[in-house]
Amino acid sequence: MGFCGLLLAAILLTSCGSTSGNPPPPPPKQTTASIQSSPATITAGQFSTISWSSTNATSVSISPAIPQEDVTNMPLTGQAAVTPQQTTTFTITATGANGTATANTTVTVNQVAPTVQLSATPATVSANGSSVLSWSSSNATSLTISGIGSVTPQAGTTSTGSISQTTTFTATAQGPGGTATASATVTVSPVTVSLTASPNTISAPNQPVTLSWTSNDAVSVSIDQGVGTEPPSGTTVVNPPGSITYTATATDPNGVITTSKAIVTINGALQKSVNHIIWLVQENRSFDSYFGKLGLYRKSKGLPEEINGVDVDSAVQLKDLQGNLRTPFHYVTECTENLSPAWNESHFDVDSGKLDNFMQTTLSTDHQFDSNGSRAMGYYTEADLPFYYELASQYAVSDSMFSPVLANTIPNRLYLFTGTSFGTIYPGNNPNTGQPEYNPASFQQKTIFDLLNQNNISWAYYYQDNSIFLASFSDWTNPDGTPNMAIQSHIFPISTYFNILASGNADHLLPQVVYIERGSNTALSDEHPENNVQVGSAAVSSIINALTASPAWPDSVFILAFDEGGGLYDHVAPIPLPAPDSQPPDTANVPFAVLPGDFTNSGFRVPFVVISPWVRPNFVSHVASDTTSILKFIETRFNLPPLTARDGSTAVSDLSDFFDFSAPQRLVPAAMPAQPTSGTCDKTQETGP
Repeated sequence: MGFCGLLLAAILLTSCGSTSGNPPPPPPKQTTASIQSSPATITAGQFSTISWSSTNATSVSISPAIPQEDVTNMPLTGQAAVTPQQTTTFTITATGANGTATANTTVTVNQVAPTVQLSATPATVSANGSSVLSWSSSNATSLTISGIGSVTPQAGTTSTGSISQTTTFTATAQGPGGTATASATVTVSPVTVSLTASPNTISAPNQPVTLSWTSNDAVSVSIDQGVGTEPPSGTTVVNPPGSITYTATATDPNGVITTSKAIVTINGALQKSVNHIIWLVQENRSFDSYFGKLGLYRKSKGLPEEINGVDVDSAVQLKDLQGNLRTPFHYVTECTENLSPAWNESHFDVDSGKLDNFMQTTLSTDHQFDSNGSRAMGYYTEADLPFYYELASQYAVSDSMFSPVLANTIPNRLYLFTGTSFGTIYPGNNPNTGQPEYNPASFQQKTIFDLLNQNNISWAYYYQDNSIFLASFSDWTNPDGTPNMAIQSHIFPISTYFNILASGNADHLLPQVVYIERGSNTALSDEHPENNVQVGSAAVSSIINALTASPAWPDSVFILAFDEGGGLYDHVAPIPLPAPDSQPPDTANVPFAVLPGDFTNSGFRVPFVVISPWVRPNFVSHVASDTTSILKFIETRFNLPPLTARDGSTAVSDLSDFFDFSAPQRLVPAAMPAQPTSGTCDKTQETGP
């Protein structure tokens, strides 16, 4: 045949195919994407649930971005709650081996006119006296008060300062829907009234109490809670049904009024004394990073130091990434670049109890300015956080409260809702179902809110922005995809909380259990290291001050905690704790090799403050526990069963050492300093000396 003939035959054979060869690989499957919003139309301030899915995709992005806690890449399938302030189209882009696919959904936002409320307490003062202005608004982006200036539009309080003559203050709220105003007048008058209750504590409801009052320049005195109109001075016997505030209102001949309050409380037991438990869990702060110098502050105030902190910086010397010895140092910036508290980093930081690797794990997150990792050793003092330092000194603080698990936010917040992470150690697929987190079929374990529903305990969940972690749980929606109103009917914007507390009927309107969701990492209230801690603590101060100034204060407990240490240094090793269940750490769905560990140890220490009329004043708890103590405290107050073996264990505190129910010690709230927000936030200054 010859070479040419053989070559031609080979070419023909190749072009026609060979029965002995391998078939060509199939083409990549088509990438698809879908996205929906429910409801598709909302009123400004409400939320919509965004659900998305994809097939044959390796990555997904959504524009505009939807906050996902501790997740750098969007899950391929998921859901999240959003609260857009104007009509917004969300576009999903799914990328796979066969290209990209897009889809979009529009959330139509009906703009409504802003509302604003303004009140002054007291509304009548003597000459050169002062009043506290309280305000709240909805659908507003800015708020100004005449004589005061710009204030936060959500809610807050401020002092009028000295007033020599009757003054009307006007609040002007502006938002996408227009402008609204409200006024409050502070009247300067010589009329006075004084009201007292004897006894002011009783051991059971309906025991007799004598109210006594005197007034000056008053033609009449009226007392609320059903007492009625009385002469300018006198006494009467009442039978309080529970902890209650009586208000006497005196009126002068010109119709000018002034008021005086007397509080009667029931003492003896938790169930008698506490009707409202409010808890707020902020982000990513170790105890030493916030309160390592609290003992020195207490000493300067004449209180026993008794804080397990770091008084002398040079007492700690750890090696940085270059092998240089570093000591703790006072930050000169109110924000730094972030650090990683994830499972591997936290377990490596512990280093078998030596706690010497905090600076070695700082490369796990993006950074520009700290090549040695020293930012992990920084701390703040009362110069930066005067509100927190005074709050912790006047009320009750723990120096032995730990996060539940050596991991980052998602696992720890699961413990705070359910008493377990059910194997979850890192944001990723949930071992409960194999589904990605934020998927409607994700977290299925019972939450504290399910437990409250089952036992007819009233509750509310107040969100500050797009962050509603409860939307990640399977019972957020029904099996058919419709909203589960047994859960979603309890979800409200934070403005509802402020409006309730501003009401004279707050003690009846405030639910028995209140959870306040922290703001996401784009919110002013967030205290992640990369955000301004002064702005975050100022937002928290307005939330706490609203309670202490309200009629609900006498029978309330407010708990301020932090979810985990944030990769920041703490000198106290984690404590042993019982595993919550038999579920082992899920290592199969984590995108890296996992360091050994289990659920029989806590995470790092975190700040933990309890604020209530019933706490032991200036108290420091040294009882070692983790923050599932909050669940146990709620369960103890309302006689509920534990959620897991963790919150059901005697190793977890019920917080009883914080309280003295024989008599309330802080019926008159302690005076708190204003939290400044003027400190420098400059990440280029984050490194230590």
